[in-house]
Amino acid sequence: MHETTDSSNDKVSFKFKISAKLVQTQRSIYTPPFATTQNMFWQLKFHPESKDHNEFCALWLVALPNPIEKYSPENWSDRSKYSVTYFMKNPCEKLNFGKLENYNARSPVWGFTKFCKKDRLPKEGEITIGVRFNKVKYETEKIATPLPSQPFPQDLLKAWKLELDQPNISDVQFHFNDFNDKILYARSSILVERSEYFRCMFQQDKWSESKFTTNSSTTKALITSPISSKSCSSTISTKRSWNNLFDLYSTMYRRIKTIKSPTSTSARTSTTTLVTSSFGTTCTIIYGGENISTKVPKKYIVNVSDFHHDTFKTMLKFLYTNQVEFYPNSLYKRPIDLFIIADKYLITELRDRSKSKILKDLKPDGAVEMLFNTEWFWPDLKEMIMKYVVKKWEIVRETDKYKEILEKPQDYPNSKELVEEIMERVREDDERKKISQETTSVSVSAN
Repeated sequence: MHETTDSSNDKVSFKFKISAKLVQTQRSIYTPPFATTQNMFWQLKFHPESKDHNEFCALWLVALPNPIEKYSPENWSDRSKYSVTYFMKNPCEKLNFGKLENYNARSPVWGFTKFCKKDRLPKEGEITIGVRFNKVKYETEKIATPLPSQPFPQDLLKAWKLELDQPNISDVQFHFNDFNDKILYARSSILVERSEYFRCMFQQDKWSESKFTTNSSTTKALITSPISSKSCSSTISTKRSWNNLFDLYSTMYRRIKTIKSPTSTSARTSTTTLVTSSFGTTCTIIYGGENISTKVPKKYIVNVSDFHHDTFKTMLKFLYTNQVEFYPNSLYKRPIDLFIIADKYLITELRDRSKSKILKDLKPDGAVEMLFNTEWFWPDLKEMIMKYVVKKWEIVRETDKYKEILEKPQDYPNSKELVEEIMERVREDDERKKISQETTSVSVSAN
């Protein structure tokens, strides 16, 4: 394959030459990736024989999601700014696709299943396939950051995983009294950097369920009301990202290096004392010495009554490593479980990843069950699932779950309002399709 590009004004075309012999032997052909911006990559996908229409070949434009798009459940607005035209040479064919407004994590591939008659493809020589973008933005400076970005080192990721749930180095203790007295240990220095909720809890003492202990005495937090996003709003200055882990790691490393050994200089004196905290763990504390002022750190005890131990631990793992694994068939580590806990603890990235996973895994029977059970509590999640239900309405209406909801509406809060909203949206969707078909018919007649 050979790639060439040409541009004029604010438009750009990407063309790829493919051997006719390769076309005859392959079911699918993907071009090398190409980009319209420094973080927006694409591929062309060519099917010499369309799976849906055997007498045609198919051409698709594949969006390669960047890190932000990968975990975003919404349509990718930056890509929707483009309009594209697909084209082919030898044989000559050109079809206008229009705006790319439907690309998202669930549907990253769009194109034509009936692009060109298969019998028009040559047996020898080359075939050129391509795509033309409108309204491309040109930059005045070169890209300074390397592409692609450097991945996070796996050995460092493993080290961070091992830091979690270690009593001897943790100053936070989470109790799960409703779940067999389970206990989890974590470090407040990590939690406050990764979650606005925990920052308010530990730095401003605003959580009713937390306690801190100093010198073996336990004192209740100063604020008696539960924390909320509003109470945290004054502390949010900039959006925290994965880079905070690098910053946090560097800061902690510098702090460790500043602790001097008692034998490093005769001008300093120090005393090492073993103190048993209220956690039942032993802390090593260094007193004295020039410029050394070490205090016993606060010890936080947090009672968690609304989440299972496994759900909470998965959230903590994300805060430590920025990695999350979903288990759709589990009871406590499903995407919806992580969405709910991330929503409460104001962890935006985990919430978005969970929401994106929910969208990717949606099936007609599961979607209607989720919509009527709990998801209507969150407007953005409800909207996402509602669009799916309307799109798949002919299938959804025949599912056993939907029939059960109609038979027992008393078992599903807000069911009456949701059914009415679905019916209204289906009606509006049918009207839009009808208008679109009428417009197409008029256009064909005029030609």
